[in-house]
Amino acid sequence: MFSVPYNDKAAEWYCKKQSPICKDIIKDELKKTTNADEINFLNDVQSSLEILLKGKPKALLDIQNYFSEKYGMNSDDPYGGSEYFCDVTNKIFNYAKLSGNKEFAYELAKKIGVTICPYCNREFINTIVIEESEESRSKCEISRPEFDHFFPKSKYPLLALSYYNLIPSGHICNSSIKHDRELDINTHIHPYIKDSNDVFNFRSELTGMKDGYSQYKIDIATESEKVRNTFDFFYLRDIYQSHIDIVERIYEIYNKYPDGEFRRLVEYFKKFDMPIVETEEDLLNILYSEFIIKDADKEILGKLKQDMYLEILQLYDLD
Repeated sequence: MFSVPYNDKAAEWYCKKQSPICKDIIKDELKKTTNADEINFLNDVQSSLEILLKGKPKALLDIQNYFSEKYGMNSDDPYGGSEYFCDVTNKIFNYAKLSGNKEFAYELAKKIGVTICPYCNREFINTIVIEESEESRSKCEISRPEFDHFFPKSKYPLLALSYYNLIPSGHICNSSIKHDRELDINTHIHPYIKDSNDVFNFRSELTGMKDGYSQYKIDIATESEKVRNTFDFFYLRDIYQSHIDIVERIYEIYNKYPDGEFRRLVEYFKKFDMPIVETEEDLLNILYSEFIIKDADKEILGKLKQDMYLEILQLYDLD
């Protein structure tokens, strides 16, 4: 939903760490079999290993399609009906081993460097490691993001260790909502794939009054079907409605200082030569400081706050 920049340096580091482990397993498995199909499969995995470990999303789908056509390994039949392919694929691409290696998982999360869940923009996923003792140099891992498999490992086991298939995410989006439900890059937003057509803005809608207070609804404005599908997939309309207080707060400020009152206040500061407010922008910065966001991807609910501020600006007659 919110973009994550490609990090080829981190992907290369990851590949160099994982590749020898995978190759050793393939080497051991080749020693155990004389079956031609099994040998061909292992050789194909080995020759495709670099792509499988550090390929970008579309390249991952291409290599998945290759194995699907040759061995029948697709989302409906992840192991091509072969018990051997099942066993050996799970050995080579053992995600449980990666996630169970606490130090490596934390190092990977640090190198990815994402601090807010890209699916929802509302949950911190900072990687925090502290030194317990300077003398012992022991480390204490506090927190890190979960790694969501955009292409579920239960359906795409060949992609279980693919760097660009490991999306740093929050617990709610990964474990409570997505699980192993399948997303499609043709119909949903992939955090690593930027598309200039997949833009959206939050917008508010006044739905009525209750006990003298305005009632609002949060919705999105977009022409992108992929955006709408992703919002529906992660229940983001319902989730964001729980943050309606943000809309209420910004409109409360506007209702106190609508356009006419805002201009009178600017003129008041100018009249008494108060440097704290010399321009309209100065006063906007004071009144709406909570909602003036420079980088929405790096602040909790940053996109919602940013869009609500832009919505409010439309109500002022500014030069």
